[in-house]
Amino acid sequence: MDVDLGEDIGFSINNLKKLKGSLVELHIEMEAERSFPNFSEFKELKLLEINAKEKLFGDLPGTIGGATQLKYLFINSGGLVGNIPTAIGELQDLMILDLGNNAFSGNIPDELYNMEKLEALYLHKNALIGEISTKIGQLKKLKQISLQDNDFFGPFPDQVNQLQDLHVFDLQRGNFNGPFPDITGLKKLKVVALNGNDFTGEIPENIGDLKNLEFLNLKNNKLGGTVPASLADCKNLKKLILGKNKSGKNNLELPAILEAQLKSNGIMHLTKPNGGEYVRPEN
Repeated sequence: MDVDLGEDIGFSINNLKKLKGSLVELHIEMEAERSFPNFSEFKELKLLEINAKEKLFGDLPGTIGGATQLKYLFINSGGLVGNIPTAIGELQDLMILDLGNNAFSGNIPDELYNMEKLEALYLHKNALIGEISTKIGQLKKLKQISLQDNDFFGPFPDQVNQLQDLHVFDLQRGNFNGPFPDITGLKKLKVVALNGNDFTGEIPENIGDLKNLEFLNLKNNKLGGTVPASLADCKNLKKLILGKNKSGKNNLELPAILEAQLKSNGIMHLTKPNGGEYVRPEN
């Protein structure tokens, strides 16, 4: 059974408890402020989507871990605060977790990395802190990860190279530092957004191994050296943004011959390290 709710969510949830054995999908449109309801009794619930419009308040209670059949959990723009509960790790069947656009703080709980069926993880635009655990490598089915606009620190762990199904790697303005993440072995990557961090060193020489890459944004880091010639092997690359990179006195440089090769490949938008732009003319 699928149900859409609006208005008096508290009253509606109480009424729905008689359906707790058969309710599979629940979509909620919030019109009034309230705390997060208790869904622990809804043992058959597989999809929970709350369009909260920033009307939720308080934290995400650990009782969410009681909805153990959940496969899809969407609470975007909810206004939730506090830590992500460790009980989130009890959702072993979860495939998509979207907690973006809230105000969660603290570290990502280690228990989250036990959700080995997870294919998409969206934690963007919160206030999360700390280092990303090496346990990230346990999420081997992950296809998309978005951690943008948080307050993390430290390098991104090398265990990311175990995520062989990854298509989207979004760390924009995540406050990361250290060397360029070890992603050149992830052959399915299409989108890499590392802009607005403090990554240092040089772009890996084998960046061209990412044959399916379509979008690469490295703007506003501390990368230096020369953009590797192998990038021309990324024949599907449509947008490349390199602006505002400097490692000490070592500016990032884009060789003219590589720029010409990228244009020959059909790149649509190129922002050079010096800020100059190329936009492919329309036919």
